[in-house]
Amino acid sequence: MHVADRLEALGWRGHFLITTDYVARTGFLTERQIRDLAARGHVIGSHSSSHPLAMWDCSRDQLFAEWSDSRRRLEDILSGPVVVASVPAGAYVGKVGAAAAKAGLVFLFTSEPTREIGQIDGCKIVGRYGITQITSPEIAARLAGGDALTCWKQKAFWNTKKLAKRAAAGPYAALRARWLERA
Repeated sequence: MHVADRLEALGWRGHFLITTDYVARTGFLTERQIRDLAARGHVIGSHSSSHPLAMWDCSRDQLFAEWSDSRRRLEDILSGPVVVASVPAGAYVGKVGAAAAKAGLVFLFTSEPTREIGQIDGCKIVGRYGITQITSPEIAARLAGGDALTCWKQKAFWNTKKLAKRAAAGPYAALRARWLERA
C-alpha cells in the first residue's frame, strides 16, 4: 500500500500482480486492500496461484490451473475482469503463454529483456528491461533510450541468470520455501 501511495503522489498508477494463494497471509495484501488498489486506479493482475519458481517445468494442465484459478479468484475479489498477468520468477516459455491465453489473459508480462511484443492465441507477451534499486540513472536512461549495447548486456545477463535458475531450481525453491515459512 505504501508503494501505491508513493506512485499516486507522483500522479502515477501501477500494476499490482497478485499471487492469490498468499492473499491475506502475513506480509501480503488482503482482499480489501486489493479492492482498494483497483478503486484507486491501479491495475490488478495475476502472478499465478502458487508462484511456481519453475513454471517451465509445469504441465500444460498445471499452467492452465495456475492462471485460471488465480484469475477467477481475483475476479471474485474485484467483481470484474482480470486480463493482466506476470510470470513468476521470469520462467517464461511458450507453453506458459499458451496457458495464459487459454485462461483468458490478454497481457502476459515476462522478465525477458526485449522491446518486441509477441502474441500467442490473442495474448500479448510483453518483456521488459529490469530496473532495480542498484541500477544507476545513467543505465536506466540508456535502457529507456534503447542503447543497443546496454540492452544487449542486460539480455546477456538475463539469459545467463535464466540458465542458472534452471540448473539450480531445486535448491532455490527449497530455500525460498523455508524463507516463506518463517515470514
